[in-house]
Amino acid sequence: MIDEFQDTNAMQYELASRIVRSLKEEDEDHKVNLYIVGDPKQSIYGFRSADVRVFGMATKDIQKANVINGKMNTSEELTEDEQKGMLSLRVSFRLLPGIIAFVNDLFSRLMGNESIDYEVAYEPMIAGRNISQELLESGEIGSITFLIHEELKEEESLVDEAGLIASAIKDIVQNKSRLIWDSQK
Repeated sequence: MIDEFQDTNAMQYELASRIVRSLKEEDEDHKVNLYIVGDPKQSIYGFRSADVRVFGMATKDIQKANVINGKMNTSEELTEDEQKGMLSLRVSFRLLPGIIAFVNDLFSRLMGNESIDYEVAYEPMIAGRNISQELLESGEIGSITFLIHEELKEEESLVDEAGLIASAIKDIVQNKSRLIWDSQK
């Protein structure tokens, strides 16, 4: 199993593939599988040669191997990708419903429905966090704050942005202007 697979590159995938093939050749009586875990939308290590396209390639390779080796789940309730072994975890237990609704609305307009090259397909999130009736009645289902700063030279802009974020955090902490988490609810 390789975690954070979205941050791998072709050379790392080739190395993992060779290890799996070697283990299979060494001991044909035992089942050797490659499992990858990751979220292509979180692929941020391009500066280390990570290539999100490798995630898609590996996913297709694993699905193809599952079909060839008869390791498909034929349940009619599953999508074709799920039958071939790809599981998407779309339910978020971290975010409040209002945040998820905002993210879904925004990114459904910005992202395409297909993964093409470096572009990752949009998949809506589902709110899975239990919200108390009191929280629902209070209207505290999550909020989004936009911090907008002046456009300056790059060096000044980073300092201005950092100051803006620090100021917002200070306000939240000192004035309790936003409820971050209330363990009683």
